[in-house]
Amino acid sequence: MWKWALGFIAFFGISQQAFAQGADGPSPLGETVNWELGFHGGSFLPDQIEGVTEIMRFWGLRGGLRTGSKSFLEVGTSYGSPADENNVDWLDLSLSLRWDIPLDSVVGITFIGGDAHYYRPDNKTSRQLYGGGHFGAGVQSLIGGVVWFRGELKFNVHPGTSMHINFGLSFRF
Repeated sequence: MWKWALGFIAFFGISQQAFAQGADGPSPLGETVNWELGFHGGSFLPDQIEGVTEIMRFWGLRGGLRTGSKSFLEVGTSYGSPADENNVDWLDLSLSLRWDIPLDSVVGITFIGGDAHYYRPDNKTSRQLYGGGHFGAGVQSLIGGVVWFRGELKFNVHPGTSMHINFGLSFRF
């Protein structure tokens, strides 16, 4: 999985220049983007969360709206369950403020926000609801037209601690 993810990042990082458009096309740094929609997938690594000990596959959706010259308000949802298909499942709803940091030919991102976690621990029948927070960082790279690659690390606090490793595509307009 890690070799595939690194290869994916390397391909889009290196091929960025091949897909970049001229002065009449969209900016490779996204300065003219006003809103975006996207999907992502990856892994969820829990720590110190009672009844949740296995790494889970995750997928989700997100949308963003520009709020300033380099900031976006993002809302997203993620769902996950572990590979061994035990009784655990996890739903995460998040609201973030994200800052874009234009770099040479990619856009770095940092974000901070709040979460609502609704999950069922191992061998339980009832779900639990917790509020929490998160912060993270990543990178976005223009593939072509309105399609962008996005990779990120998202660190969550409460309940316990956890990390999301996400890769996906965003459609930025």
